[in-house]
Amino acid sequence: MAACSYLPGLIVGFLICGSVVLKWPKGELYFGANQMSEMWSGFASGSFDELNPNLVNPLLLSWLTSLRSVMPWVVAAASPLFLCHVEMRRWRSPEPETELAGNFVRLIAGIFLTTLLLHWLVFEFLHIPLPKDRTGLFFLPLWTLALVGSVAIASNPHGRRVAHRGGTVLLLVAALYFLACLRIGYFKEWKFDSDTKTLYWIMDDLHQRCRIEKFGIDWRYQLALNFYREVYRNYSLSEFSYVNSGDLPVDRDAYAIFLPTSEDFIERQHLHVIYRNDESNAAVAVRGCPANAAPAPKDSRARTRFPVN
Repeated sequence: MAACSYLPGLIVGFLICGSVVLKWPKGELYFGANQMSEMWSGFASGSFDELNPNLVNPLLLSWLTSLRSVMPWVVAAASPLFLCHVEMRRWRSPEPETELAGNFVRLIAGIFLTTLLLHWLVFEFLHIPLPKDRTGLFFLPLWTLALVGSVAIASNPHGRRVAHRGGTVLLLVAALYFLACLRIGYFKEWKFDSDTKTLYWIMDDLHQRCRIEKFGIDWRYQLALNFYREVYRNYSLSEFSYVNSGDLPVDRDAYAIFLPTSEDFIERQHLHVIYRNDESNAAVAVRGCPANAAPAPKDSRARTRFPVN
């Protein structure tokens, strides 16, 4: 099973991306964690994300919120305990079904630990950052398979009821939490892009009413704004340029910005924030508008702070 798992993966990986990895410019593999604790924090916060208050009953919301910081540690502590339980079951009463399931769990756990070790070695000797957030996404299915496989063995009629019930409760609580996080508006990784369409219509409105031709656009919104420009065939708007958060141009009359990285810029340039969304932290800031303009549009999750004048 190990040969069937590793060998095809190595061959496919080498054929598809081997030449790219070998010729990859040094210094460009910069996204990642510099500590194991940072890697763990990304997995924990990503797995147990913010709850959706529009989906969860307010009474249940406060209880589930308190579990957010606890559940990752409970799952992390339960996993090795269930793995030990599997090994003890196999040692005390070897059975054909338990042996097969135990081999599967052992293989998954071995792949998980081997992959983690390889990443740590690459980090120590080649200084390539450890997986973080989405770049380490593959760890979570492996972890889940090992945990669920261990619980399944504990659910065997000859297994201990405490382990069976404990594992079932753990999985049910985790599943309930995951369901309470469901959203149709955005994913956690792209939360800052949740209202980009609103930003586009504000840019269009400023262009028409205030005759603003050039905008300062944070890199987070550049691709999405150009997408809407193409979708609506609004070629009167110039194509939006890519700009890093710390390199916003100082000669623009309007900006689509990410507030956590741009508050100092707003203050230095004496800009007025006409739109902000507290959920995505997106904002629109302007120097002024020669026309007698009304406040920019806003949605139910955002608020306009200053009129354009």
